[in-house]
Amino acid sequence: MILTLRPRAVPSRDWMMSQTWNDLLFLHWPIPQQILRKMVPRNLPIDTYRGQAWLGIVPFSMSHIHFKGLPPLPGLSAFPEINVRTYVTLDGKPVVYFLSLDAENRLAVLFARKFFNLPYFYSKFSVQKKTASIDYQMNRRQSGKAPLVFEAQYGPSGQTLKNQEQQLAQWLTARYCLYTTDSKGKIYRGNIEHSPWPLQPGKVSMKKNTITASLPITLLKTKPLVYFSKILKVNIWGLEPLP
Repeated sequence: MILTLRPRAVPSRDWMMSQTWNDLLFLHWPIPQQILRKMVPRNLPIDTYRGQAWLGIVPFSMSHIHFKGLPPLPGLSAFPEINVRTYVTLDGKPVVYFLSLDAENRLAVLFARKFFNLPYFYSKFSVQKKTASIDYQMNRRQSGKAPLVFEAQYGPSGQTLKNQEQQLAQWLTARYCLYTTDSKGKIYRGNIEHSPWPLQPGKVSMKKNTITASLPITLLKTKPLVYFSKILKVNIWGLEPLP
């Protein structure tokens, strides 16, 4: 399935950074709005699909990371990442709101925290690509607490989705910017640009998942919606404050 193009124009100023996202797994669970409301700023309305809010966990690997006009730097241009996310809307714009992000690159974590106000954490990862699947492990140490862990084997399980299967998948994934807030509650928007998502049905064998244990979330014991995307190149703009 090829998802529709972004619903609004890209910023007129130049993009700041380019990345390639590889072997993305989209896991999504329905979740009560009142639970999300505890973690999302009040000035950001929670977005819903037919009245239902959603929580996503997205493991993947990044490569070819570089600033505009500069080549990728050895040791800084590729690493795995996993994020926990939900969806908000403001002025009719569907947007991602991140509850946590983990990456195995200390400099990237510091940069994203300082310049994007994002809740990044440094974690250890092991990612092994096999013929038809990816073995993915993440471990975030916590002082005085059990580590947060995500361990799964995943991959595609079919051909690209057909048009009649795309509505919810598009709602969950075709979002072209993020919102974040600073310590004073001011809202910022970060735009991204990429080709339409090439999504396939996904399969996952979950071994352990405690990544949301530090948040006031208990994942439902229902099976998640699962999508997979092989590769996507992304351009990223710096944050802009909203009026």
